[in-house]
Parts: sequence; structure tokens; C-alpha cells
Amino acid sequence: MLRRLFSFLLLAASTLTAAESIVYKSTDNRKLHLHIEKPSNWKPTDKRPAVVFFFGGGWVGGSAEQFLPQSKSLADQGAVGIRVEYRTIPKGDPGPPLVCCADAKSAMRFVRSHAADLGIDPTRIAAAGGSAGGHLAAFTALVPGLDDPADDSSISCKPDALILFNPVFNNGPGQWGHQRLGNRFREFSPAHHISKAAPPTCVFLGDADKLIGVPVLRAYEAAMKAAGPRCDAHVYPNAGHGFFNKEPYLSQTTKEAIQFLVSLGWLKTAPTSLPLKIFILAGQSNMEGQAVVDLTGKDYHSNTVAFAPTRSFVRKPEDSPNPGHDHHEFGNAETIFLVGNALGKAMLTLLPKSPP
Repeated sequence: MLRRLFSFLLLAASTLTAAESIVYKSTDNRKLHLHIEKPSNWKPTDKRPAVVFFFGGGWVGGSAEQFLPQSKSLADQGAVGIRVEYRTIPKGDPGPPLVCCADAKSAMRFVRSHAADLGIDPTRIAAAGGSAGGHLAAFTALVPGLDDPADDSSISCKPDALILFNPVFNNGPGQWGHQRLGNRFREFSPAHHISKAAPPTCVFLGDADKLIGVPVLRAYEAAMKAAGPRCDAHVYPNAGHGFFNKEPYLSQTTKEAIQFLVSLGWLKTAPTSLPLKIFILAGQSNMEGQAVVDLTGKDYHSNTVAFAPTRSFVRKPEDSPNPGHDHHEFGNAETIFLVGNALGKAMLTLLPKSPP
């Protein structure tokens, strides 16, 4: 039993390795990176599907860390997950997201032109994103122009599929982003460029989203179907904007996204449930116990946490191999480690049940 538990711990620890980061573009004042999650058995000679993620933040903020859980889950299923750093609109600038759009197309071109180095299939590259990042993903697929002049335009920036999380993909009058775009909205709005050349698309939206109403999604879905391409729309009851960032929606939408790729023939059969991938101990000042937490979950939920209700087998934070490790999504969480019986009990709770 101890050997089995030790092997399980090694497997969990192996997922803590940092994502590979490479520079895809250099601007006057910064280098822009792609953060890449690869399957454990990845080889440079592979031709795997890839999903390129663009973070949300209204074109003015956000972080490429946003889609780390989804990227890791895709890597577990055999795809390459890629998270894009892109420039945001400078503070106080009321203008359109020119740099965001240019960087998005540059990132897609870089991924396709370096497919052989990344071990991916250049004909199976999906773009994905949330909110304004969903706009950028759809923009690379549908909207011509606004390229970086330094890009090699002979390389296509168009993805082969889209996975969009409450995307602001209609920027027309009365819709999100129109105030910033004004009369130029057609240069940016994916909904105004739908054609039979659009890639198959999967969209997730909460029906309580105050930025993108369900009618906006239904109009987009109808336009796609009228033009011919596939459009799968998933509406979640009582879910607001950004719902997909937290459980239970994070796991639900990730599973649906994987199933979408399965339906395209890009991946094999999707799992019935997503596996626990990363374990760390989080302790809070208002908790008597500690918890082993799956970092793919954003909060403490029964499906991601196993509590060990004692402090007698807990190392102090200063004795930890990596004290102060940043896991800000858990509020005032600090990195410490369960040892002894408490660790054994917690890990046994998380281990899959053996069949009878």
C-alpha cells in the first residue's frame, strides 16, 4: 500500500513542472511569450492537435495564467495547450484594441509556422479564449486585416476550430466594445464576418451574463448555421460572466471542450471525469485542518479537496521545501505540506476507488 501511495505521489508531483515558455514576438519594449503544456509522452516528431488560448480582461488587462487548468487538462488528453501573452490597450487609451488583434494573429502564425518544432499538426490548431480573449480567438478566424506589418502574411493565422467562453464576438451598436470601436466596429467584430469559411465553433455562455446576452449567442449561432459551418452553443443556467473560471463550471466546460475536439476526430474518447492533476497543501488562518487541493479547481469544493482534520502532522510553512509559493487563487493560502498519517489519510481519500 505504501509503495502504491508513493507512486501516486510521484505521479502527482510530476505535474508540477513549469510550462515551457518561448518568445513568439518582440516589440519595442517587451518580449511576448507562449506558455506551452505538452502531454507527458510528447515527442518533437508528434503531430498533435493544439489549442491556443487568449486570456480575457476587456482588452485592457488579464493574464495568460487564466487558462492554465484547461491547458493542462488538454495535455492530459494528448493535445498541446498554448497560452498567449499579448499586449493590452494602454491605460487611459480610449481607442480600439489594435495591438491585441495584431498580437493574436502573430501568435497564431508563429504556432503554425513552428508546428514541426512544437510537435503539432498545422491543420489541427484551435483558437480559444474567454470574454475579450474569445473575441481575439474569433477575430483570428473571421476578420481580415489589422495584421502586424512584420508578420509573414503568407502564413495563415486562421484556426481550424474555435472554442469560445462567453466571447464578446459582436461589437456592433448596443453591444460590448462598441463604445470603444465606434464607426470602426466592422473592422473588429467577428459576428459581422461570418461566412462558409468559418471554422467549427463551440461556445459557452451563462444565461445570467450581463455583458453578452443569450440573444447575442443565438443570433451568432443562427448566422453560422445559415452560412454552413458547425456551431455548438452551450448555455448554463444562472451563470454570470466569467463563470467558466470556477467550479463546477470549470470542469464542466473543459469536459465539453474536450468532447468537442473528440467529435472533430482530434482526440480520442473524452474521460467521464477529469483527473486530479496537481496537489498542494493549502492552510488558512481560519481553518483547524489542512487540505490537499487540486489546483485545477478555483475554490474549495468537495470534488477537489480532501481535509485532514488535525495539525499534529503538519510542517510549519518555514520548514516547507518551497515556502511562500504563490497560489493566490486560494486567498490567504500558504504552501505547507502534510506529513505522516495526515498525508496518508488525505491521499487515500483522493485515490480512485478500486473495483470490487
